[in-house]
Amino acid sequence: MRLADQRVPAMIVRAGDEDERPRPLLLWLHGRTVNKELDPGRPIRLTRNGISYCSIDLPGHGERYDQEFQKPDMVPEIIRQVMDEIDPVIDELVQMGIADRERLAIGGMSAGGMATLARLARPHGFHCATVEATCGKWEAMGHRGVVDESLMTTWDPMSNLDSWRSIPLLAIHARYDAWIPSDSQAEFIEAVRRRSSPQHDVRMHVFDRTGAPFEHVGFGKYSTVAKNMQSEFLQRWLLKGVDGSG
Repeated sequence: MRLADQRVPAMIVRAGDEDERPRPLLLWLHGRTVNKELDPGRPIRLTRNGISYCSIDLPGHGERYDQEFQKPDMVPEIIRQVMDEIDPVIDELVQMGIADRERLAIGGMSAGGMATLARLARPHGFHCATVEATCGKWEAMGHRGVVDESLMTTWDPMSNLDSWRSIPLLAIHARYDAWIPSDSQAEFIEAVRRRSSPQHDVRMHVFDRTGAPFEHVGFGKYSTVAKNMQSEFLQRWLLKGVDGSG
């Protein structure tokens, strides 16, 4: 369907039985050059375990495809636009009775992960988050041409940690990622951990050689491990409460 005044194409996979009551939900932001239907293993795992799933097409992708938006130097514009779409999408999912506002997660990979971390560096209502193959320290991305000065000033997560709210956060990365340095993401996650409450699980899992293209896309031979890890993390924090208790 389309959400946010019909502007944003979305794929929604609902968990649970036929009572259609609001459920915990993950809002997922895919990476550059792909679309919201990528990787069905993620919603399958989540919905089987009681968590609904909504993935949206990033600006210029999927149902709103624009060739210009496939280029690395369009990532700043993608992030700027999707920042204005996340909250209206969530609001509509809650109004429709699909999502439980008290049990929301956000996540993304690559460019979608950058947008996820940028959103979390502002006031928000998410209760946990998970990102893959991305970075919260954007000065490390200069070699890819995916950040500009105005984006750094306004949205760079590392520069805006003063407004970071402690929530559980799982980051998954490949050690030899050719596009996004794992060391820079590890530095960001450690900075978040230092600001987080002890009861919140903030961690980064790093795979060694995965065999994935550029060691960046999908984690190759560890794809199933990564998906299971993410699903278990979200079950813990969305199904058992924000403090991880039963």
